[in-house]
Amino acid sequence: MLEQLELKLLGGYPIETSVGNMFQAKVKDIVEIDESTYNKYLSLLLYDVDLIEEKSIIEKQFGIGEFTTFEFLIMQSISSEEFKDIAINALEFFLKQPVHLADKYGFFYIGDIENQKVITSETYSYIRKILIKMNYLKEMEEEEQLEFANETAREWYMNIKKLEREKPKIKPQVNLHSIISAMMWRTDKTVDEIFNMTVYQLYDGYYRLFLIDDCLGVKQGIYAGTVDSDKVKPDDLNWAKIIQNEEN
Repeated sequence: MLEQLELKLLGGYPIETSVGNMFQAKVKDIVEIDESTYNKYLSLLLYDVDLIEEKSIIEKQFGIGEFTTFEFLIMQSISSEEFKDIAINALEFFLKQPVHLADKYGFFYIGDIENQKVITSETYSYIRKILIKMNYLKEMEEEEQLEFANETAREWYMNIKKLEREKPKIKPQVNLHSIISAMMWRTDKTVDEIFNMTVYQLYDGYYRLFLIDDCLGVKQGIYAGTVDSDKVKPDDLNWAKIIQNEEN
């Protein structure tokens, strides 16, 4: 089902959920609230609970089958007014509707409680997956699809993740500013056109340019005689093939 959303995401359409539409952030929306605020919203709404050391203890203590990001948001929002405000602001940014917390019952709801637009754990799981796709977070998307043969394999993977988290952070080579700048100077798009793109459209265009440049490089190599045309496959010259985000 999620794969079927990609055309809507490319077209900039909102995505339907059981509690209302999820709206895609445009570059100008991020500029208006500040990029650091947007990143804070995402990091909170997509928080990786697998890295919480006490996760299994929490699951046993509260009788939870699986402690997910949803339970994390609820528990933290109940215990911290500041956290609750950020969580609600983050949800409202994408849902474009008033969001409230029913702390006695442990759920968020949209609008008036009588309308019964309740964000359940299942609903939030879908919202989380949409946010991952909206923001072109391919690594997280692939992780969502992982299935482990047994608990040992899962624990091994979790240990790898924790070791990765502990490694010194390498300064990224690209950021939102540099991608916008690259798109502006590499294409015929104006600044206004780029600022009206959604995050998904921006990253899709950015990685598509890599693919186009690779294809052009192969073609130029054939014409120049530096590339053996007999060894070139049709896919090597196909600009429209599915993007494989090995670096993302």
